[in-house]
Amino acid sequence: MRLIASITIALFAAATHAKEFRSADVHPLDYPTVLAVGYMGKLISERSGGRHGIKVYGNSVLGSEKDTIEQVRIGALDMIRINVAPMNNVVPETMVPTMPFVFRSTAHMRKVLDGPIGDEILKACEKQAWWASPSTTAGRAPSTR
Repeated sequence: MRLIASITIALFAAATHAKEFRSADVHPLDYPTVLAVGYMGKLISERSGGRHGIKVYGNSVLGSEKDTIEQVRIGALDMIRINVAPMNNVVPETMVPTMPFVFRSTAHMRKVLDGPIGDEILKACEKQAWWASPSTTAGRAPSTR
């Protein structure tokens, strides 16, 4: 939760005036993670009195995850919800959660990524001017034993 709060704070800090943040995803609009970003946009809109919100572009309409990373880098998009693997070339520290069999369980993964190792990954992302959440989609740990 603290990571989501950090992302939300960063979004608000970046906007000095009313803004509809642009977000992209490769999944369909009814996919759980896309719905979650839409819900976050709804909460932001409610809590900002309608000053801010999030427009979600799903179904890869703005390109692949690699394409959307580049769009964030040049400011064409404000945020993206992606798998961490495409970030490996941008921030090498993001390779840690993508290594096979690193985590014993989902609980182990969460403990590691919510601790000092996750903090180091976030610091590496921040050095590249990225705000990131090193958690996995829908609570699944693809690299568990």
